[in-house]
Amino acid sequence: MTETSRETSIFAQGTPKPYRWYEGLRELKSLRAEWQAIEPSPKTVYSSYEWCLAFAEHLAISGSVRWLRICNREQTIAIVPMHWTRRFGLLRVVSLGTHSHLSLTDFPLNPEADVEQVAARIVDALNDPPERWDVLWWPRVLDSSGACEVVMAGLSRRAFISRAASCNCFDTTAPLDTLRSKFTSKLRQTLGKKQRKLTEEGEWKVVVADASTDNVFTAEQYEHFLALEASGWKGDAGTKTAIRLDHGTRDFYWELAAQRSSNFDTTITILEHCGRPIAGQFAVAVGGRRDVLKIGYDEACGRFSPGQVLLEEVLRRTCVAQKISVLSLVTNMPWHHPWRPDSKVTISVLLFRNRRHEAVYRYFLAAWEVSKLTFGSLRAMGHWVNRFFASARNSGSK
Repeated sequence: MTETSRETSIFAQGTPKPYRWYEGLRELKSLRAEWQAIEPSPKTVYSSYEWCLAFAEHLAISGSVRWLRICNREQTIAIVPMHWTRRFGLLRVVSLGTHSHLSLTDFPLNPEADVEQVAARIVDALNDPPERWDVLWWPRVLDSSGACEVVMAGLSRRAFISRAASCNCFDTTAPLDTLRSKFTSKLRQTLGKKQRKLTEEGEWKVVVADASTDNVFTAEQYEHFLALEASGWKGDAGTKTAIRLDHGTRDFYWELAAQRSSNFDTTITILEHCGRPIAGQFAVAVGGRRDVLKIGYDEACGRFSPGQVLLEEVLRRTCVAQKISVLSLVTNMPWHHPWRPDSKVTISVLLFRNRRHEAVYRYFLAAWEVSKLTFGSLRAMGHWVNRFFASARNSGSK
């Protein structure tokens, strides 16, 4: 038996399933109507056609990206992005999209689809792939997403599934006072103090550019936001990870704005003080959920805590408008904690095609657990020894 035949025989072989691979931007664009028919109101930003198109055009520069269209009779019930890259050394990885600016991933799934059937068809397609792969890796998937449903229904037996960094959100159907009551007292005091300081030193206002306002999203506002996002540690003097420093990421976020539609709305929110932008947010909304993808503030105005003041103003406006039910911060950063948002579970999925790779990974996990226990035991022993000698010194001094 050849290496290839060994690898392709690890899944149970079934009858041929109706699926088709698509490759290239032209073929992706041919899927637009079917994609949007699967989920007329997408569950998440990350399952939307607009998001996938922007990723394919501007971020999928390494590796290759394809789309797996899955059907039930004549109806398309799911379209799964498949991004081939190399990670973990020389392993060929297939994911829903891998990039540092893709914090979450998902794909469109018909709400009435049989998720076990969808999982089986993904398996069948990966048994006869257009390109070789070693591991399927979905690093961060919301547990309420269609992708998670499919994993739990048909891939959980072989896959390594673990908790990933949670996704912090605010329930904006509640009044702002209800949300504020959850903030730490220190945060509430800080917000009040900083707003008074802003007022004392000049006029300040919040400028919103989205489909619901007369203020059209402009290139100038985008440049203001990029300058704010790059003004701190992400800029030239820091990690050099700011959006404006990379053509791909710069074009990706601009493409998201260009893809605006009735079901996909991009918003830039700017806090201005004396006519000068001092903080900004870049967010995308679909289906009553808005994800704040990027934030930035002018560190020269740090005495005002402009990022915090802007977030409270965004929450205030969102709660009053009642058009958005969930405001997501996407990640779980330490600065979120004083706001006490709701924490949504995300999972990481790892599925090896080759049993030998799987065995090596299981061994690694076991060794890691043993090392943690050993380190914990040594640390506990060190504490005990310190207490023993401290006790002995105290006894001798009496």
